[in-house]
Amino acid sequence: MHPHDQAIELFKALQPHRFPLLIRMDYREQYSYEIFEQELLLQLWFRADDENEVEKPFLHLSFYGVDFFNLRPSSFQPFPIKIESIRHWQNENVFFKVSSYESSYNDYYEELKCRRFEASLEETFE
Repeated sequence: MHPHDQAIELFKALQPHRFPLLIRMDYREQYSYEIFEQELLLQLWFRADDENEVEKPFLHLSFYGVDFFNLRPSSFQPFPIKIESIRHWQNENVFFKVSSYESSYNDYYEELKCRRFEASLEETFE
């Protein structure tokens, strides 16, 4: 299995649908030792809908090398997202597309593209 597909499968295994509420967003530039240049980093923390059903109540997502950013979150409504591999598009250093569900259109809306992402469950959102 390709590493990009493995990252998406790991994300899905964390059951992101159980963490619909976006509670924190950090966006900054940092130096990457992987590509040896500055890149944009976006970090999102989501809270579990029912904290009694999960061992760790926060889903933390980090997106590295953010190329396109059109995020329109609301802290009052669920913000379900999906991540797809776009390596077949052959964009330089952009391998993932992140979309959020737009209920008014009953479809997913593209939010950002990035080089790499990480997903983990955490005890706090610090």
